[in-house]
Parts: sequence; C-alpha cells; structure tokens
Amino acid sequence: MPKHKNIELFKHIGLKIRIKRRELNFSQEKLAEMLNVAYTQVYKYETGRFKIPLDYLMELADIFKVDLNYFLSDYCSGKKLKLKNENKEYNKTIGMVKEIYDFNDENLIYLLKKA
Repeated sequence: MPKHKNIELFKHIGLKIRIKRRELNFSQEKLAEMLNVAYTQVYKYETGRFKIPLDYLMELADIFKVDLNYFLSDYCSGKKLKLKNENKEYNKTIGMVKEIYDFNDENLIYLLKKA
C-alpha cells in the first residue's frame, strides 16, 4: 500500500506516464534505462505505488517532449483517464470466453475454469 496521502494524484500521474510511454512505443525497460532506474521502479510510478520524484518527472517531461503541465492538467479538471487499449483487450477476452461457453465443450470449459 502506498505511504503517501495523495494516492489519486500519483495514480493519475502514473497513468499519464503509461499513456505517453505507450504512445511513443517505449517499453518499461527502455524508459527505465533512460531514467537510470530499474524497470520495476517505472512500474511502481505508473501504478502510483511510489511517488515520482520531481527531478524524474522533469526528466520524463524532457524525454516525452511535453510540458510538466501534461502530467497534471487532466487531474486539476477532474477528468477521469482510461487507457485506450485496455478496454479493447478486455472486451476481446470476454468475447473469447463467451465463444468457449457457446461451443459447449466440457473440456474447454473445464480448462477455462482452471485458468
């Protein structure tokens, strides 16, 4: 559990980092290398588990070629962010599960329940 009070703020900043990282087709490993941190640290920043230090945030703004305001603008307006591809992947998975149940093969359903 995060030890900071403004968890929603850091989750928001983390989501903005993840969105921009994906837009630029950077892996967490590549971004971590650019920041000179472990990729697990990037994951923790993206999920809001750890506060991102201001100097790293400034470095990210430089890497992403954005203004520091990029990380906060939607937060201040109260706009909720979502990752574009996550809903598509979720819907695709749900569709596949429905097809397995529609096929009505006991072995497939058993394997699905085990997964």
